[in-house]
Amino acid sequence: MYPNVQRKKYYSKILDTTIDIRVTTAAMRCIDKAGGFDSYVYHTPEKKLQSLLGSLLQQRMKDVVEKFDLTPPDKVVRLHRRPRSWDNLDEKDTEGGTTVANTDVAAKEATTGGLMEAADTEVVSSVASAAATTSSLSELAAATTS
Repeated sequence: MYPNVQRKKYYSKILDTTIDIRVTTAAMRCIDKAGGFDSYVYHTPEKKLQSLLGSLLQQRMKDVVEKFDLTPPDKVVRLHRRPRSWDNLDEKDTEGGTTVANTDVAAKEATTGGLMEAADTEVVSSVASAAATTSSLSELAAATTS
């Protein structure tokens, strides 16, 4: 099986030039996730670039940034998505058959290795507290949008 290689043109703002390269679709996804071509080449470790062209471009970008006192491209930090199971905060109580709101955020963080961010914790706790105090779905939806 051969890798899916595509010919692609990328514009480098730092080098102020268009670069026509052959790149795999996996590398194209990595470039998109990193926030663009400059950010990917600038911040990716040389060992992971796995090409002489990538290493040369990275060195040239770092030289240009240093020489002209430019700001380096931002390193994009990808936040982990919450598991889809968290979208349904109402769970059935196994003993009584009633619906109760799950407010145990710490237990959820422990099961996923603590990948949940502070903002997500606030959202989950506010939605869970709203679910505990309200009985209608329209009131719950109004609480989540605010």
